Amino acid sequence: MIRKAARLLRSRLRLGLWMLTCCGFPWRTQPTASPQSSTALTVRRAALASLLARWPKRLRLAACIGMCMAWPLASLWDAWSNARATTLSARLGMSLPRLACRVWLHALRHSVPPVEALAYRQLQPGGPGPDAWLYGNEFFFLARDLTDEQTMRGCSDKHAFAQWCAALGVPTIPTLALATNQTWLTPLDVERTFGNDLLVKPVNGSQGVGIEVWRLREGRLRHQGQALLPAELAEQIRHQASHGRALMVQPFLRPHPLLAVIAGNGMPALRIITLRSPSGRVELGPAMLQAPLPGQEISQSGSYLLVDTACGRVLPPAPWQRDPVFAFPLLADVTGVILPDWDAISGRLLHAHAELPGRAPLLGWDVLFTDQ
Repeated sequence: MIRKAARLLRSRLRLGLWMLTCCGFPWRTQPTASPQSSTALTVRRAALASLLARWPKRLRLAACIGMCMAWPLASLWDAWSNARATTLSARLGMSLPRLACRVWLHALRHSVPPVEALAYRQLQPGGPGPDAWLYGNEFFFLARDLTDEQTMRGCSDKHAFAQWCAALGVPTIPTLALATNQTWLTPLDVERTFGNDLLVKPVNGSQGVGIEVWRLREGRLRHQGQALLPAELAEQIRHQASHGRALMVQPFLRPHPLLAVIAGNGMPALRIITLRSPSGRVELGPAMLQAPLPGQEISQSGSYLLVDTACGRVLPPAPWQRDPVFAFPLLADVTGVILPDWDAISGRLLHAHAELPGRAPLLGWDVLFTDQ
Protein backbone atom coordinates (compact mmCIF):
# COMPACT_ATOMS: atom_id res chain seq x y z
CA MET A 1 0.00 0.00 0.00
CA ILE A 2 2.86 2.38 0.87
CA ARG A 3 4.63 1.55 -2.40
CA LYS A 4 1.45 2.21 -4.37
CA ALA A 5 0.98 5.57 -2.62
CA ALA A 6 4.62 6.48 -3.31
CA ARG A 7 4.27 5.63 -7.02
CA LEU A 8 1.09 7.71 -7.24
CA LEU A 9 2.81 10.63 -5.54
CA ARG A 10 5.77 10.43 -7.92
CA SER A 11 3.51 10.33 -10.99
CA ARG A 12 1.51 13.33 -9.71
CA LEU A 13 4.73 15.20 -9.01
CA ARG A 14 6.07 14.53 -12.52
CA LEU A 15 2.79 15.69 -14.06
CA GLY A 16 2.83 18.82 -11.89
CA LEU A 17 6.39 19.71 -12.86
CA TRP A 18 5.56 19.12 -16.53
CA MET A 19 2.55 21.45 -16.29
CA LEU A 20 4.61 24.13 -14.56
CA THR A 21 7.35 24.15 -17.18
CA CYS A 22 5.57 23.30 -20.44
CA CYS A 23 2.07 24.78 -20.39
CA GLY A 24 2.62 28.51 -20.66
CA PHE A 25 1.09 31.29 -18.61
CA PRO A 26 -2.21 30.39 -16.88
CA TRP A 27 -4.08 33.34 -18.42
CA ARG A 28 -4.23 35.10 -21.76
CA THR A 29 -5.00 38.80 -22.18
CA GLN A 30 -3.75 39.52 -25.70
CA PRO A 31 -6.27 41.27 -28.00
CA THR A 32 -7.46 39.35 -31.05
CA ALA A 33 -7.54 40.65 -34.60
CA SER A 34 -10.55 38.83 -36.05
CA PRO A 35 -13.68 36.89 -35.06
CA GLN A 36 -11.92 33.70 -36.17
CA SER A 37 -8.97 34.24 -33.85
CA SER A 38 -11.41 35.26 -31.10
CA THR A 39 -13.10 31.85 -31.36
CA ALA A 40 -9.74 30.08 -31.30
CA LEU A 41 -8.70 32.11 -28.27
CA THR A 42 -11.88 31.03 -26.48
CA VAL A 43 -10.99 27.38 -27.11
CA ARG A 44 -7.42 27.94 -25.88
CA ARG A 45 -8.72 29.56 -22.70
CA ALA A 46 -11.02 26.58 -22.13
CA ALA A 47 -8.02 24.26 -22.50
CA LEU A 48 -5.97 26.28 -20.00
CA ALA A 49 -8.92 26.27 -17.58
CA SER A 50 -9.00 22.47 -17.89
CA LEU A 51 -5.28 22.39 -17.15
CA LEU A 52 -5.64 24.43 -13.96
CA ALA A 53 -8.63 22.35 -12.88
CA ARG A 54 -6.20 19.43 -12.45
CA TRP A 55 -4.75 21.23 -9.42
CA PRO A 56 -6.58 21.12 -6.06
CA LYS A 57 -8.25 24.45 -5.34
CA ARG A 58 -5.92 25.23 -2.44
CA LEU A 59 -2.90 24.88 -4.76
CA ARG A 60 -4.17 26.75 -7.82
CA LEU A 61 -2.75 30.13 -6.83
CA ALA A 62 0.63 28.51 -6.19
CA ALA A 63 0.35 26.70 -9.54
CA CYS A 64 -0.37 29.99 -11.32
CA ILE A 65 2.67 31.60 -9.72
CA GLY A 66 4.80 28.54 -10.47
CA MET A 67 3.80 28.54 -14.15
CA CYS A 68 4.57 32.23 -14.49
CA MET A 69 8.03 31.68 -13.00
CA ALA A 70 8.89 28.41 -14.75
CA TRP A 71 7.50 29.14 -18.22
CA PRO A 72 10.03 31.90 -19.15
CA LEU A 73 12.99 29.65 -18.28
CA ALA A 74 11.60 26.54 -19.95
CA SER A 75 10.56 28.41 -23.10
CA LEU A 76 13.97 30.15 -23.31
CA TRP A 77 15.75 26.80 -23.46
CA ASP A 78 13.15 25.46 -25.90
CA ALA A 79 13.53 28.54 -28.13
CA TRP A 80 17.32 28.30 -28.27
CA SER A 81 17.58 24.53 -28.81
CA ASN A 82 14.87 24.43 -31.49
CA ALA A 83 16.07 27.56 -33.31
CA ARG A 84 19.44 25.84 -33.68
CA ALA A 85 17.72 22.83 -35.30
CA THR A 86 16.22 24.91 -38.13
CA THR A 87 17.54 26.71 -41.20
CA LEU A 88 15.37 29.76 -40.49
CA SER A 89 18.11 32.11 -39.32
CA ALA A 90 19.71 32.11 -42.80
CA ARG A 91 16.34 32.03 -44.54
CA LEU A 92 15.05 35.06 -42.60
CA GLY A 93 18.35 36.89 -42.73
CA MET A 94 18.95 37.10 -38.99
CA SER A 95 21.49 35.70 -36.57
CA LEU A 96 20.72 32.60 -34.52
CA PRO A 97 20.61 34.51 -31.18
CA ARG A 98 18.21 37.05 -32.67
CA LEU A 99 15.93 34.31 -34.03
CA ALA A 100 15.92 32.51 -30.67
CA CYS A 101 15.12 35.79 -28.90
CA ARG A 102 12.21 36.51 -31.26
CA VAL A 103 10.83 33.00 -30.76
CA TRP A 104 11.16 33.36 -26.98
CA LEU A 105 9.36 36.72 -26.89
CA HIS A 106 6.62 35.24 -29.10
CA ALA A 107 6.27 32.36 -26.62
CA LEU A 108 6.01 34.74 -23.65
CA ARG A 109 3.44 36.97 -25.32
CA HIS A 110 1.16 34.24 -26.67
CA SER A 111 1.87 31.14 -24.52
CA VAL A 112 2.95 29.28 -27.64
CA PRO A 113 5.56 26.50 -27.26
CA PRO A 114 8.62 27.69 -29.23
CA VAL A 115 8.94 24.41 -31.15
CA GLU A 116 5.35 24.77 -32.39
CA ALA A 117 5.77 28.47 -33.21
CA LEU A 118 8.70 27.47 -35.44
CA ALA A 119 7.00 24.42 -36.95
CA TYR A 120 3.87 26.42 -37.85
CA ARG A 121 6.00 29.24 -39.36
CA GLN A 122 4.42 31.90 -37.17
CA LEU A 123 7.46 34.18 -37.34
CA GLN A 124 7.77 34.05 -41.11
CA PRO A 125 6.19 36.76 -43.27
CA GLY A 126 2.55 35.93 -43.96
CA GLY A 127 2.57 33.12 -41.40
CA PRO A 128 -0.51 32.19 -39.34
CA GLY A 129 -1.40 34.00 -36.14
CA PRO A 130 -0.73 32.44 -32.74
CA ASP A 131 -4.43 31.66 -32.18
CA ALA A 132 -4.78 29.70 -35.42
CA TRP A 133 -3.74 26.55 -33.57
CA LEU A 134 -4.57 24.53 -30.48
CA TYR A 135 -1.17 23.50 -29.13
CA GLY A 136 -0.05 20.08 -27.96
CA ASN A 137 -0.31 20.64 -24.22
CA GLU A 138 -3.64 22.48 -24.51
CA PHE A 139 -5.06 19.80 -26.80
CA PHE A 140 -4.04 17.08 -24.35
CA PHE A 141 -5.87 18.61 -21.40
CA LEU A 142 -8.93 19.66 -23.40
CA ALA A 143 -9.27 16.16 -24.87
CA ARG A 144 -9.03 14.68 -21.37
CA ASP A 145 -11.68 17.10 -20.14
CA LEU A 146 -14.08 16.02 -22.91
CA THR A 147 -13.59 12.29 -22.24
CA ASP A 148 -15.12 10.61 -19.19
CA GLU A 149 -12.77 8.85 -16.77
CA GLN A 150 -14.30 5.38 -17.15
CA THR A 151 -13.79 5.44 -20.92
CA MET A 152 -10.24 6.71 -20.51
CA ARG A 153 -9.37 3.93 -18.06
CA GLY A 154 -10.83 1.31 -20.41
CA CYS A 155 -8.85 2.62 -23.38
CA SER A 156 -5.58 2.92 -21.46
CA ASP A 157 -5.62 -0.76 -20.44
CA LYS A 158 -4.11 -2.31 -23.60
CA HIS A 159 -5.12 -5.88 -22.75
CA ALA A 160 -8.72 -5.08 -21.81
CA PHE A 161 -9.13 -2.78 -24.82
CA ALA A 162 -7.75 -5.45 -27.16
CA GLN A 163 -10.25 -7.97 -25.78
CA TRP A 164 -13.07 -5.47 -26.32
CA CYS A 165 -11.91 -4.83 -29.90
CA ALA A 166 -11.67 -8.55 -30.62
CA ALA A 167 -15.27 -9.02 -29.44
CA LEU A 168 -16.30 -6.45 -32.09
CA GLY A 169 -14.34 -8.18 -34.84
CA VAL A 170 -11.44 -5.70 -34.87
CA PRO A 171 -8.20 -7.66 -35.33
CA THR A 172 -5.58 -6.99 -32.67
CA ILE A 173 -2.06 -8.21 -31.98
CA PRO A 174 -2.47 -11.48 -30.04
CA THR A 175 -1.41 -11.50 -26.40
CA LEU A 176 0.83 -14.51 -25.80
CA ALA A 177 1.24 -13.99 -22.07
CA LEU A 178 0.18 -11.59 -19.33
CA ALA A 179 1.93 -11.10 -15.99
CA THR A 180 1.13 -9.01 -12.92
CA ASN A 181 1.95 -9.18 -9.21
CA GLN A 182 4.89 -11.45 -10.19
CA THR A 183 2.45 -14.08 -11.45
CA TRP A 184 1.59 -15.27 -14.95
CA LEU A 185 -2.14 -14.76 -15.52
CA THR A 186 -2.20 -16.97 -18.63
CA PRO A 187 -1.03 -20.59 -18.98
CA LEU A 188 2.60 -20.32 -20.04
CA ASP A 189 4.42 -22.65 -22.42
CA VAL A 190 7.87 -21.05 -22.30
CA GLU A 191 9.33 -22.60 -25.46
CA ARG A 192 6.24 -21.95 -27.56
CA THR A 193 5.54 -18.43 -26.24
CA PHE A 194 9.16 -17.28 -26.36
CA GLY A 195 10.11 -19.06 -29.59
CA ASN A 196 9.88 -15.95 -31.81
CA ASP A 197 10.77 -12.27 -31.87
CA LEU A 198 8.68 -10.62 -29.15
CA LEU A 199 7.29 -7.32 -27.89
CA VAL A 200 7.18 -6.86 -24.13
CA LYS A 201 5.21 -3.81 -23.02
CA PRO A 202 3.34 -2.36 -20.04
CA VAL A 203 -0.40 -2.95 -20.02
CA ASN A 204 -0.84 0.74 -19.16
CA GLY A 205 1.13 3.52 -20.83
CA SER A 206 1.51 5.42 -24.08
CA GLN A 207 3.96 6.85 -26.61
CA GLY A 208 6.06 3.71 -26.69
CA VAL A 209 7.33 4.14 -23.12
CA GLY A 210 8.62 0.88 -21.66
CA ILE A 211 8.24 -1.22 -24.84
CA GLU A 212 11.05 -3.74 -25.46
CA VAL A 213 11.72 -5.70 -28.64
CA TRP A 214 13.37 -9.08 -28.04
CA ARG A 215 14.79 -10.79 -31.14
CA LEU A 216 15.44 -14.52 -31.22
CA ARG A 217 18.95 -15.24 -32.48
CA GLU A 218 20.82 -18.54 -32.04
CA GLY A 219 18.42 -19.79 -29.38
CA ARG A 220 18.59 -16.63 -27.23
CA LEU A 221 16.36 -13.57 -27.05
CA ARG A 222 18.38 -10.38 -27.39
CA HIS A 223 17.66 -6.76 -26.42
CA GLN A 224 20.15 -3.92 -25.80
CA GLY A 225 23.09 -6.15 -24.95
CA GLN A 226 21.13 -8.77 -23.05
CA ALA A 227 20.99 -12.33 -24.41
CA LEU A 228 18.62 -14.54 -22.42
CA LEU A 229 17.33 -18.06 -22.80
CA PRO A 230 13.53 -18.23 -23.15
CA ALA A 231 13.12 -19.46 -19.57
CA GLU A 232 15.39 -16.66 -18.29
CA LEU A 233 13.37 -13.98 -20.10
CA ALA A 234 10.14 -15.47 -18.77
CA GLU A 235 11.47 -15.26 -15.23
CA GLN A 236 12.73 -11.69 -15.75
CA ILE A 237 9.33 -10.54 -17.01
CA ARG A 238 7.54 -12.26 -14.14
CA HIS A 239 9.85 -10.57 -11.65
CA GLN A 240 9.41 -7.13 -13.32
CA ALA A 241 5.62 -7.47 -13.21
CA SER A 242 5.52 -6.13 -9.67
CA HIS A 243 2.51 -4.95 -7.74
CA GLY A 244 0.66 -2.33 -9.77
CA ARG A 245 2.67 -2.97 -12.97
CA ALA A 246 1.33 -5.50 -15.47
CA LEU A 247 3.30 -6.62 -18.53
CA MET A 248 2.10 -8.29 -21.71
CA VAL A 249 4.00 -10.35 -24.27
CA GLN A 250 3.10 -10.15 -27.96
CA PRO A 251 4.67 -11.37 -31.21
CA PHE A 252 6.78 -8.88 -33.13
CA LEU A 253 5.00 -8.68 -36.49
CA ARG A 254 6.50 -8.37 -39.97
CA PRO A 255 5.38 -5.53 -42.26
CA HIS A 256 3.33 -5.96 -45.42
CA PRO A 257 5.56 -6.23 -48.52
CA LEU A 258 4.15 -2.91 -49.81
CA LEU A 259 5.64 -1.15 -46.78
CA ALA A 260 8.88 -3.10 -46.39
CA VAL A 261 10.88 -0.31 -48.08
CA ILE A 262 10.16 2.09 -45.18
CA ALA A 263 10.13 -0.44 -42.33
CA GLY A 264 13.84 -0.48 -41.48
CA ASN A 265 14.21 -2.57 -38.32
CA GLY A 266 10.62 -2.08 -37.25
CA MET A 267 7.01 -1.75 -38.35
CA PRO A 268 5.39 1.28 -40.02
CA ALA A 269 2.10 2.36 -38.46
CA LEU A 270 -0.97 4.11 -39.77
CA ARG A 271 -1.86 6.76 -37.17
CA ILE A 272 -5.54 7.62 -37.63
CA ILE A 273 -8.17 9.49 -35.60
CA THR A 274 -11.89 8.74 -35.47
CA LEU A 275 -14.30 11.47 -34.37
CA ARG A 276 -17.69 11.09 -32.68
CA SER A 277 -20.09 14.04 -32.50
CA PRO A 278 -22.57 14.57 -29.62
CA SER A 279 -25.28 13.14 -31.90
CA GLY A 280 -23.34 9.84 -32.06
CA ARG A 281 -22.22 10.18 -35.69
CA VAL A 282 -18.70 8.81 -36.21
CA GLU A 283 -16.36 9.76 -39.03
CA LEU A 284 -12.70 9.44 -39.97
CA GLY A 285 -10.37 12.27 -39.05
CA PRO A 286 -6.83 12.82 -40.33
CA ALA A 287 -4.46 9.93 -40.95
CA MET A 288 -0.76 9.52 -41.64
CA LEU A 289 1.59 6.64 -42.41
CA GLN A 290 4.63 6.83 -40.15
CA ALA A 291 7.92 4.92 -40.32
CA PRO A 292 10.17 4.14 -37.36
CA LEU A 293 13.17 6.34 -36.77
CA PRO A 294 16.38 4.90 -38.26
CA GLY A 295 17.65 2.06 -36.09
CA GLN A 296 14.47 1.86 -33.99
CA GLU A 297 11.63 -0.67 -34.01
CA ILE A 298 8.71 1.37 -32.68
CA SER A 299 7.03 4.10 -34.76
CA GLN A 300 6.63 7.19 -32.59
CA SER A 301 8.26 10.18 -34.26
CA GLY A 302 9.69 9.03 -37.59
CA SER A 303 9.04 10.31 -41.11
CA TYR A 304 5.44 10.36 -42.28
CA LEU A 305 3.11 11.00 -45.20
CA LEU A 306 -0.58 11.90 -45.05
CA VAL A 307 -3.19 9.38 -46.19
CA ASP A 308 -6.39 10.03 -48.15
CA THR A 309 -9.02 8.50 -45.83
CA ALA A 310 -11.55 8.19 -48.67
CA CYS A 311 -9.54 5.41 -50.33
CA GLY A 312 -6.42 4.71 -48.26
CA ARG A 313 -3.98 6.16 -50.79
CA VAL A 314 -0.67 7.50 -49.48
CA LEU A 315 -0.48 11.15 -50.59
CA PRO A 316 2.58 12.89 -52.04
CA PRO A 317 4.46 15.24 -49.73
CA ALA A 318 2.64 18.49 -49.00
CA PRO A 319 4.43 21.77 -49.87
CA TRP A 320 5.36 22.36 -46.25
CA GLN A 321 6.90 18.87 -46.12
CA ARG A 322 9.03 19.54 -49.22
CA ASP A 323 10.29 22.76 -47.62
CA PRO A 324 10.42 21.80 -43.92
CA VAL A 325 11.38 24.01 -41.01
CA PHE A 326 13.02 21.02 -39.31
CA ALA A 327 15.04 18.52 -41.33
CA PHE A 328 12.81 15.50 -41.96
CA PRO A 329 13.37 12.79 -44.59
CA LEU A 330 10.35 11.99 -46.75
CA LEU A 331 8.77 8.63 -47.51
CA ALA A 332 8.67 9.12 -51.27
CA ASP A 333 9.04 5.38 -51.95
CA VAL A 334 5.42 4.69 -50.94
CA THR A 335 3.70 7.73 -52.44
CA GLY A 336 0.58 6.58 -54.28
CA VAL A 337 0.41 3.17 -52.56
CA ILE A 338 -3.13 2.03 -51.67
CA LEU A 339 -3.04 0.61 -48.16
CA PRO A 340 -4.45 -2.94 -48.02
CA ASP A 341 -8.04 -3.72 -46.97
CA TRP A 342 -8.87 -0.05 -46.53
CA ASP A 343 -12.67 -0.37 -46.61
CA ALA A 344 -12.63 -3.16 -44.01
CA ILE A 345 -10.24 -1.27 -41.75
CA SER A 346 -12.07 2.05 -41.83
CA GLY A 347 -15.44 0.34 -41.40
CA ARG A 348 -14.28 -1.58 -38.34
CA LEU A 349 -12.74 1.49 -36.71
CA LEU A 350 -15.90 3.55 -37.25
CA HIS A 351 -18.06 0.73 -35.86
CA ALA A 352 -15.79 0.30 -32.82
CA HIS A 353 -15.87 4.01 -31.95
CA ALA A 354 -19.66 4.07 -32.36
CA GLU A 355 -19.97 1.12 -29.95
CA LEU A 356 -17.50 2.45 -27.37
CA PRO A 357 -19.40 3.15 -24.14
CA GLY A 358 -19.11 6.50 -22.42
CA ARG A 359 -18.04 9.87 -23.79
CA ALA A 360 -15.04 9.89 -26.13
CA PRO A 361 -15.17 12.55 -28.88
CA LEU A 362 -11.96 11.29 -30.49
CA LEU A 363 -9.86 8.13 -30.50
CA GLY A 364 -6.36 7.71 -31.87
CA TRP A 365 -5.60 4.34 -33.45
CA ASP A 366 -2.40 2.64 -34.56
CA VAL A 367 -3.05 0.27 -37.48
CA LEU A 368 -0.35 -2.20 -38.51
CA PHE A 369 -0.25 -3.85 -41.95
CA THR A 370 1.23 -7.35 -42.08
CA ASP A 371 1.42 -9.93 -44.87
CA GLN A 372 -1.83 -11.29 -43.40
